[in-house]
Order: sequence, then C-alpha cells, then structure tokens
Amino acid sequence: MAEAARRATTRAASEAVRRAGRPVKILLDGGLSADKRHAALKGIPQETLIKGDERIPAISCASIVAKERRDALMRRMHRKKYPHYGFDLHKGYGTSAHRKAVARRGPSEIHRLTFITQWVKMNRQNIKAIKQLWEAYQ
Repeated sequence: MAEAARRATTRAASEAVRRAGRPVKILLDGGLSADKRHAALKGIPQETLIKGDERIPAISCASIVAKERRDALMRRMHRKKYPHYGFDLHKGYGTSAHRKAVARRGPSEIHRLTFITQWVKMNRQNIKAIKQLWEAYQ
C-alpha cells in the first residue's frame, strides 16, 4: 500500500505543479512522499510534515477535498456497480457493515488487496474465491 500511496502522491503533486505554472513548494502530510525523480518534480522542493493537516491550513484543506472526492467516488461505485456492499453508507471504511458485506459476497475488483489478509482471517471458508480473485489481478 505504501507504494500505491507514493504513486498517487507523485501523480497528484505532478498535476499540482503543472497547474501552478510557476515555482512551488510541495507540502505533504504524515508519511507521504512524492517521487522526486519524476520529470515534473525535478528540482521542486518538498517537505513532509508530521500532523501537517493540524498545522498547515493548505494541507487541512487538501485532506478534506481528498476525502470528499473519495467519498463521492465510493457513492458512485455504489450506484453504478456495487450496491450490495453499502459504499453509500460507509464509503469503503472498515465498518462492521462493510466487513459483513465482504464476508457475504467476497471482495470486489475495487477492494484493496492489501486488506485481503485480514479478510481471510475472518472468512477462511472463502479461500478459493480469494485465490481466484488474486489470480485475476496477476
């Protein structure tokens, strides 16, 4: 998951630099980092701040925007393809309702496979389905 977060951060930082159209400094929250080797980020200073969302208003705003966009995406996934998981209610967070839906139906294509291990521990009877899903992603 750390690598996926790094790729997403690099993509977002590259887009922000492109849109700024002028020199910027990238401020990141917590353990995030963008790949400085990416062409759009070469020579751009970046700083990761522990609890940056509590200290820097711009990071706080970005965190809120990111969460709202993700929640909107999960509501859209609920409407378009996955109504049986209840994403409109829990937005994919590990609530009891979400865990029960995954236990009943197994993980979907949009479930993050990094959490499959936890799901397996809860649902050992579904190992075959998990193996099939994993092979489909390979």
